[in-house]
Amino acid sequence: MPKSDQLVTNFAIYEDAVEYLGTGEVEFPEIAFLAEEIKGAGIAGNIEAIVIGHLEAMTATFNFNTVTDAAIKLTEPRIHNIDCRVAQQVHDTRTGKTTQEAVKHILRTMPKSLPLAKRRWRPRQRQAVNTLAIIMPCTRMARRRSNLTR
Repeated sequence: MPKSDQLVTNFAIYEDAVEYLGTGEVEFPEIAFLAEEIKGAGIAGNIEAIVIGHLEAMTATFNFNTVTDAAIKLTEPRIHNIDCRVAQQVHDTRTGKTTQEAVKHILRTMPKSLPLAKRRWRPRQRQAVNTLAIIMPCTRMARRRSNLTR
């Protein structure tokens, strides 16, 4: 189907699929596999072999719009199940219709840092930045459509 992703129209962050934590920006982790360098007799140079099923350490950064109790709660030293729910606008070039798709990214995390350094206020400046270590990369996408052109 000829679809063109256009933009994210809304974004919300939840814990345990029920508790609303707020809105903001999320920098998702890069998924990188462990690699081992192989060298020796009969190999012209070095070869990097990917270790199947093993991942490098991952972190995600949450930039909340304001410092809230929820942002502080994410620093509690325990595992947090975070849902990042996105409303994404998609244009179907074949039919000419614009629709919304629901996308959900699920992350199992553990707190790593919350800088509470002295900051100067500026309009539109992010106020709370949480960095969370990813325990298990459980990113899953569920898509649901609703028509905007009715």
